[in-house]
Amino acid sequence: MALRETSQDIDIAAAQWAAQIDRGLSAEEQGQLDAWVSADVRRQGALARALAVLEHFDGPQIEAATHSERPWGGLGRRNFLAGGALAAGLGVAGVLLTGQLGRGREYTTAKGELRSIPLEDGSTMLLNTASRARVHFSRGRRDVTLLSGEALFDVAKDPARPFVVRSQALDVRAVGTSFSVSRLPGRPLQVLVREGFVDVNGTAAQAPPTTHLMAGCWATASEAGDVDVRHVGVPTVLRALAWRDGKLDLDGMTLAYAAQTFSRYSDQKIVIDSPAAGRLTVSGVFAARDPAAFAHAAAEQLNLKVRQEGRVIHLAT
Repeated sequence: MALRETSQDIDIAAAQWAAQIDRGLSAEEQGQLDAWVSADVRRQGALARALAVLEHFDGPQIEAATHSERPWGGLGRRNFLAGGALAAGLGVAGVLLTGQLGRGREYTTAKGELRSIPLEDGSTMLLNTASRARVHFSRGRRDVTLLSGEALFDVAKDPARPFVVRSQALDVRAVGTSFSVSRLPGRPLQVLVREGFVDVNGTAAQAPPTTHLMAGCWATASEAGDVDVRHVGVPTVLRALAWRDGKLDLDGMTLAYAAQTFSRYSDQKIVIDSPAAGRLTVSGVFAARDPAAFAHAAAEQLNLKVRQEGRVIHLAT
């Protein structure tokens, strides 16, 4: 009969995972982490606490911590976590986490980066490429501000504390569900609901009343908070969220739109040399960080000529 894992065992394992996350995870390690977290409901909270401590012990703060009289004194940030000393400092972790939540914390991703962020309530925020979000939890609310880019939220149920994502002039409110919000230059604000229900409210003075969205809804919003809703079905929403796996579903999109989308993920630029070519539509799912492979596939699909000059890929009729 297998012994049940103790809370201390979980905290030590979470500390080791936090140290690995800080170094960067391979695709295989990310899969192992996902499997570890999903096997026990206690693990997600432990990982969130470990990550909060890791974020706190940085820069001048870690220098002070490593010279303290505490049991973990003399250890660097990664050694502090990977050595399992987190288990001895759980009370401190709670204090640190509370302090961070009171101020709010900001998370960012670089171009081409995808980052999964466990939140202290058991929710998860997945930030897409070149994105920035601020998280501020309190006793009565769970607030996230999407400052730029795109994020997918898997929300833990807590009826006493609604989970609210604000971006531009829109609030998206949920209790327990899965939805994404995107705020991209030159495009309307978008909300996609993968599971459950969300309420959308404009924050402008003349904004329309609450709009209720169910799974399979795709909503776009103007800066004034006017919301247009289409029920496209969950399969369509999942295809639009292919970026979770490093893919882009560009089926039916124009070549110009595709080139603009790839520019969010890579510094390798696709240039369409004629307006007529830009209006042609492509089909298929492509690796987000491989614009060259996309350009050659599109050239073959649409009978175009492809030419590469350094970091610039030209497509022409």
